[in-house]
Amino acid sequence: MIDEQTGELVIQSIPLRIGPRLSRSEFLSVSIGKSSKVVVRNDPFCSYNIGRHEISGLVFIVIIYFYGELLESVSLTSVDDKSSESWSDWSEEEELKKKEIHDGWLKNLLSMVSSHYKWGEVWSGYDSKAGFSSIEIRYSWQGKPLRK
Repeated sequence: MIDEQTGELVIQSIPLRIGPRLSRSEFLSVSIGKSSKVVVRNDPFCSYNIGRHEISGLVFIVIIYFYGELLESVSLTSVDDKSSESWSDWSEEEELKKKEIHDGWLKNLLSMVSSHYKWGEVWSGYDSKAGFSSIEIRYSWQGKPLRK
């Protein structure tokens, strides 16, 4: 669930609310942070894969991105029992189907695919250059994103 008032992502299986107030230090001090895997580290940017988690009826791979101590964004990519983390069975058709699943999930949860809030924005997209579909939750500070 995404709390529209605070921007916090609530994952029932972990006792941590992921949102704009979560610092990198706080994240790394709890069990989910300690067991996460670094995806990219290029300080001050650092991203962590916290694994597969069920959120409001879908299972997602959840990756969180920090800029220094600030939580910049969260990326959600739906997976199912047949999903592989390998590129060997990748197809654009499957990624576009995944985008449709993401769109439907956001419409059910937030009543729209793209939403702007005081704390940031949420959208579903397909990146043809990178070759994947995802839901992005991007946080802002004082009404401005950390980067564009």
